[in-house]
Amino acid sequence: ETGALLDEAHALGLTVCVGIWLDHVGPETDYADPATFAAQTGRVREAVTKFRDHPAVLMWAIGNEAEGDGRDPDVFRAINAGAEIAKELDPGRPTLTVLAELGEGGSKVAMLNQHCPELDLIGINSYGGIMTVAERYRAAGGTRPYVICEFGPLGHWEAGRTAWGAPIEATSTEKAARYRAGYEAAVASQRDAAVAPCLGSYAFLWGHKQETTATWYGMLLSDGTTLGAVDAMTEAWTGTPPPAAAPRVKPLVVDGSSEGRAGESRRLTLPVTGGTPPLRVDWAVRRSNETIGAAGKFEEALATVDGALTDAAGPGGGGGGGGGGGAYAVTFTFPERPGGYRVFATVRDAAGRGATANVPVRTRDPEAEAHRGAAVRLPLDVTEAYTPSGYMGHAAAVTQDVGSAADGAGYRVRYDAAGRWAGVVWQHPTDDWGDRPGGFDLSGAQSLQFAVRAADAASVGHAVTFGCGLLGPEKRFSDSGATKTEVSLPEGWRTVTLPLDGLDRSRIKTGFYWSLAGGDRPVAFELRELRYE
Repeated sequence: ETGALLDEAHALGLTVCVGIWLDHVGPETDYADPATFAAQTGRVREAVTKFRDHPAVLMWAIGNEAEGDGRDPDVFRAINAGAEIAKELDPGRPTLTVLAELGEGGSKVAMLNQHCPELDLIGINSYGGIMTVAERYRAAGGTRPYVICEFGPLGHWEAGRTAWGAPIEATSTEKAARYRAGYEAAVASQRDAAVAPCLGSYAFLWGHKQETTATWYGMLLSDGTTLGAVDAMTEAWTGTPPPAAAPRVKPLVVDGSSEGRAGESRRLTLPVTGGTPPLRVDWAVRRSNETIGAAGKFEEALATVDGALTDAAGPGGGGGGGGGGGAYAVTFTFPERPGGYRVFATVRDAAGRGATANVPVRTRDPEAEAHRGAAVRLPLDVTEAYTPSGYMGHAAAVTQDVGSAADGAGYRVRYDAAGRWAGVVWQHPTDDWGDRPGGFDLSGAQSLQFAVRAADAASVGHAVTFGCGLLGPEKRFSDSGATKTEVSLPEGWRTVTLPLDGLDRSRIKTGFYWSLAGGDRPVAFELRELRYE
């Protein structure tokens, strides 16, 4: 679709930073492998050759967050090779790569300086760190001009959380203030810096998307209504505020606790100011995500929950519509199904502008909260207490053998798919993902131990994640605590110990699990002596 998008951008008078995808470094992508290296750089050659004559192309981005934790020099060498190819084929346009922040102590900047001399610019994605990114970049030794390639509200991974783990989303008004302040701190005030000036930015996201919630990152609503972030960036980019500003909201106020039993009610109030009358407030309740957004991957939009909201009222006393600024309110009744929800308020005005706010709420489940795992005697053999019944990911490619592997191994697994992921969870009760009581009270256990080895030479060094406690607080009968570690499969038996200090072990329902991403060949490993000590 790139050609059509470039044509559309040119017709609209826009330029494009063309992102050339490089696979993210990790167990499934080894940049030390000459074939992988060649495939990634070959992708750059193909893209630049195809689109270098298009007038909408501004610059080439060689990879987006491809560096992972920033410790692998080979991925930076591949980025540099890609930049060299782009400059050879299209010398008139600059090159950059886009980093996910700067790394601990600016470590990613040091790697770029050492391994990427061909890059003209640096792209940086920064959310929570946007206010200090310029000074941190220079302190880490950055001298090349930079571009802020993503910024906006606090990321969902950076935000505060409720007692049950739900991330707390800012209002659209709070987000607009952060867009404005972030742009001033990282972009506008850094244009004329003597060292490492900022050449510009891309605000995230001019549009709408479901990521953790339907409103976390969008600067617009799905119907085209513009939010306060659009006003903030209009003024930042043009120097002039829009003629009609979006309504402003304060956080939703819950009259009482945000947790309650099924059937209990709470009154919620939304203070609104500004906007072009008449204003309308739409209310909705949705189940909370059972998984929090990760790496921008696609998420299904969440369905609304009917019947939980009544008695909506606006400043004029009726229905929540047709009025101006003031307090809008609604009554929320906790649904029968236990778990987390969000109450959303969406304001729209007569000028096509809007505002959003939401608050997490939870229907409490006294039975589940009071339930503890069954008492056990330690040490506990995992294979006797739990069943490896919980298949995850591309389960069709998993073959597991319990109790009959060679050389004393109690468990052998093989995974045959490339470029996808899979895993297996030891569950109690069998085939339960948090809907039924169960698990064990392992409060006396100090560690989870197991021995692991690669089952063949080709699997040595492959990364596998092992852990326990996979069921989060969004599940009715969840694990009370969780821990995990990543292991590079050794050639011979290696004992791994996961300390449990500080972990609530009163209900461990998923006593053990593994997960891995497939590479270019099957992965096989063996386990033995799985036990809680």
